[in-house]
Parts: sequence; C-alpha cells; structure tokens
Amino acid sequence: MSERGMKKWAPFKSLNEQHFSQKTQIQREKPLLLDEQKDKINYFLSHLTDDVYEIVVFQNGETRYIYSSIVKVDKENHKIKLGNSEVLDIFSLIDVNIS
Repeated sequence: MSERGMKKWAPFKSLNEQHFSQKTQIQREKPLLLDEQKDKINYFLSHLTDDVYEIVVFQNGETRYIYSSIVKVDKENHKIKLGNSEVLDIFSLIDVNIS
C-alpha cells in the first residue's frame, strides 16, 4: 500500500463555481394561491382608492413587499402601475392589503 500523505480540504463555498451552482439550485417557486386569495386580490384591484397598499409580489424567486398607491390596472396587458412609477405583472401578485 502506498502512503497518500496529508489530505487537504476546503469548505464547500470556497470555490465560486460551487457557490453559484448551489444558489441556482435553491430557487423557490411561486406559491399557489387559493381561490379566496385570488378573489381578494381581484376585489382590491377592481375597487381602487387613493390609499397606500401593501403589495406582496413574487419576483426572481423572492418575495417582495411594496408599499405604494395603485395608479392604474391594465387588464389587457396584465400590468399594474404603482404610484412610485413601478410596473408590476399581475401574475406576480401574492397578496394586496390596505396599509
């Protein structure tokens, strides 16, 4: 038998390639909405006021909380224009509440 000598090791994230591949494997999927949640979102979007809303969206595998007024709902293009000039896709919505 041959002697292998001292073995060296490195932590898992020591190489950038390993860290990148691990990060892409953890991507989350958009949560499924219940019918009650869909009805609630539809109600808020069809009865807009000048109030500030707490809008929860799912983008790029992450959940974002946005506090803004809703300026316009474009049902034809499935877009929502917010008071801070941001435009969201309707299908990225998870929840809407009056703040």
